[in-house]
Amino acid sequence: MYCLKCNKKVNYDAAFCKYCGNKMDISNTKRNANLLKYIINNDDVKKHKKFIIISVTLVIIFLYIFGFRCKAGVCLLPSSFNGDYCLVHTCNRSNCYNKIAEGKKYCYTHMPSTSPQYNYKPEVVEDVLSFSDVCVTKNSSYTICTATITNNGKKTYTFIEVKGKFKNSSGTVLDTDWTYAVGSEGLAPGESASFRLSVDKNFDITKCDLEILDYDKE
Repeated sequence: MYCLKCNKKVNYDAAFCKYCGNKMDISNTKRNANLLKYIINNDDVKKHKKFIIISVTLVIIFLYIFGFRCKAGVCLLPSSFNGDYCLVHTCNRSNCYNKIAEGKKYCYTHMPSTSPQYNYKPEVVEDVLSFSDVCVTKNSSYTICTATITNNGKKTYTFIEVKGKFKNSSGTVLDTDWTYAVGSEGLAPGESASFRLSVDKNFDITKCDLEILDYDKE
């Protein structure tokens, strides 16, 4: 049985409510039954609302973490409309939405190499692809140049075209040839590859100077 004044549950045979002192009217069972029904229904509504609120909150948190949160590590800021990173972690270059380099304001692609506050310098192929073990030999028909090319940079290079200038002892170019030192397999950072050039046999040829004609960079 419930008290009609404070709505708290009391013993069925109690004469007074032990919580508020209200006199209990045992004969008014119908009113108590309606009150009990109201209290139970009201509790169910509160529990239902609480469940909905918790569910909606969890859905919002899930969508935020996996859909709208910045993808830069543990950053909790929302990502920008057009990219995966927040404004703090997005490249400052206009219309670029790449992640900035660590401790910088631009991505690696748009890092200003001329600014003294940055140590980044775009790779120049002539500086990172080097030749070694250059050797000129002759057989019955050809003068041959063999050499090794090494990638000292941070990018992978493919379809590297190499030109050889066959010279005499005075440095005069007597003949030339070119070849793909590396093809579609690519030359990754730290890797080396051997290649060969050849021209018609000429006893005056004593050396071969090599240069990069063309390449693709991944």
